[in-house]
Amino acid sequence: MRSFALVLLACTGCDIVFGIGSFDPAKPVDATIDAPPPSGPCSAISMLADSFATDDLKVLWPVSVMPAGTITVHDNVADLAANPNGYVTLDTGRFFDLREGELALKITATTEPEVDDSIALTVSSGTGYYVSVTRNGGQLVFQTFTPTIGFNVITRRAYDPIGDAYLRLRHPDDRLFLETSADGVQYAPAGTIPDASALTFVRVQVQSYHNGAATQLHAYVADVNGGTPHGAACPIASLQDDFSAATLDSKWGRVLMAGNGVLAPTNGTLQFTGPVDNSYAQLLPSTFYDLRNSAFVIEVPRGFASTTNSDLGMSINTFVGDVVGFHQAGGLLSGKATHAGNMTSPFSPPYDPVSMRWWRISAGATAIKWETSPDGHTWQERGETDPIDGLDRVDPLISFSLFAGSPDTADIDNFDLPPP
Repeated sequence: MRSFALVLLACTGCDIVFGIGSFDPAKPVDATIDAPPPSGPCSAISMLADSFATDDLKVLWPVSVMPAGTITVHDNVADLAANPNGYVTLDTGRFFDLREGELALKITATTEPEVDDSIALTVSSGTGYYVSVTRNGGQLVFQTFTPTIGFNVITRRAYDPIGDAYLRLRHPDDRLFLETSADGVQYAPAGTIPDASALTFVRVQVQSYHNGAATQLHAYVADVNGGTPHGAACPIASLQDDFSAATLDSKWGRVLMAGNGVLAPTNGTLQFTGPVDNSYAQLLPSTFYDLRNSAFVIEVPRGFASTTNSDLGMSINTFVGDVVGFHQAGGLLSGKATHAGNMTSPFSPPYDPVSMRWWRISAGATAIKWETSPDGHTWQERGETDPIDGLDRVDPLISFSLFAGSPDTADIDNFDLPPP
């Protein structure tokens, strides 16, 4: 059997960051650093569910990649069409809580994949450990991967296009069960991992890899069902960092890089430095946070010097696709909001690094406000927008983007912390 390679790639861009179309395959992602989400009484929402009744790739599968093929939603399926010698990956990008839970979905194909083709479901932790269920060369292969050991095959048997249409991973305790079904109702056992305790929070990916003839390989994903959510997002006030450590804290489970820029804690701040080419960096936590009746704050000791070739952004991205954020670009500090697919920009004053050193997005019962401050104590409201949906599950994001031009540097500090 051909060993498939699961490729973890990420989108780039800074306005609506979780957009499928924003990924540029000509700019390879140099690093995707995964780390386990925080533990405690609050956690990630348990798992995801998707009937693909609408095209929600940008919302539920935001870092899906299509370097050689397409992913489209039609007829209640996600159609992963891989070109010859290429692959496409449906990817949540976020981590979900699999503890005492399950994930079921239907994966079919128009034709039997060729010998070197593969269609794989993977759930991965942030520590390099993952479990995959692969259809490859007429076989169903259930295996684990551990960085210190490598692959360990749990099940390898003939693939049944009817009886194996539905896959279910069930994690009631430390064990992980693979079960298959023809109808998504009656399941039969297909393998057991005795100790899968490392799979707590997981990232979900489905990849179609085609190494065959001139026609595309179509894999269809449907009926994604993660059961009833049993978790609640942590309050955003619990996500804090002064970047004083030598390396990034493990709470930042999604550090997405492209180009030759460098993002690292430097002299007590988080610094991004980019050379004379296109460079991008995005800083996101491993899981969601609750912004209701609270605020998201950062200090910006140094914004980008360029007024034409850079963008420093701070935003909240909700699970339903709405976005509210700051952008320092073009010599301005702008507020941007996207709701139900419509983007507005309620303010764009000239950027003043002194009076606008601190940025805050606060969410109250009646409005979301953009505010700035010179010292983190006295705040000036810059604009407001109506409350958006999904504030109980938001992705706080810091993005750094440099385009062709001169080298440049920006620093942020005191993420959701008061002034020192």
